[in-house]
Amino acid sequence: MKTIFHFHLIIISSILLSVDSCKSKKSTTTDSSTYTTPQQTTTTTSSSSTTTTNTAGTTTISPAPKDDNVRFVVSFYSKGEGIDEKINNEFVKFLDSYPKKTSYAPKHWGREGETDYCLALTELSSAEQIEFVKKANELLIKSKLVHQKENAQCEHANWPPLPNTEKEDTYRLVVQFYSKGEGIDNKANEAFVKFLDSNSKKIAYEPTHWGREGEIDYCLKLSELSPLEQDEFVKKAKDLLVKSSLVHVNESAKCVHKH
Repeated sequence: MKTIFHFHLIIISSILLSVDSCKSKKSTTTDSSTYTTPQQTTTTTSSSSTTTTNTAGTTTISPAPKDDNVRFVVSFYSKGEGIDEKINNEFVKFLDSYPKKTSYAPKHWGREGETDYCLALTELSSAEQIEFVKKANELLIKSKLVHQKENAQCEHANWPPLPNTEKEDTYRLVVQFYSKGEGIDNKANEAFVKFLDSNSKKIAYEPTHWGREGEIDYCLKLSELSPLEQDEFVKKAKDLLVKSSLVHVNESAKCVHKH
């Protein structure tokens, strides 16, 4: 009787242990299947762009801010008679002879020789750039036909308006040989023509005859000369013509008798 009782007890215990084991196994399997690995994101930043990559395989690149400014911009412009060639040549010589070679490429943009120089000056340190700009300005300040900008864009469209722009019908020098009833001063006229023809730079001129006694005007743009050369030319012309009482000399004037 005892033997039968023990046998039944063993069977019942085995059944209970099996049930408990199945429950534990099921619980473990369920916990494992519901666990989710969180999404990972990696961000890499450089000086030129920002790249973001995630596990979904998506990559985003954000470009760095664009900056077109250069360290020093020099613009040679014209007011109708060409640029200041003398200062332009001196500036090019200054660039080519500078102790540290600076890269430049002239940018021509107008019909009268207008030229820009856009200088990054990356070959120089910050202190050297300041010294370079200082020396360049000391040279360029001699001309009234030059704009300078620091840390600016290389485009002439945004320069300030041209100061004191002259009208097309205005001439740098107008010389009038007139008469008081006995004709013009032919000797002075011949001396002036000789002065024009003998100038080191050929001066374009066309005599304008307008009176019955040989009256004649010379209307000169002097676009062949730089502003400094024009000033020197006008001074010499006045020195020559001051000897005659039958000559009018006007600067930045209209050619009133020219049709």
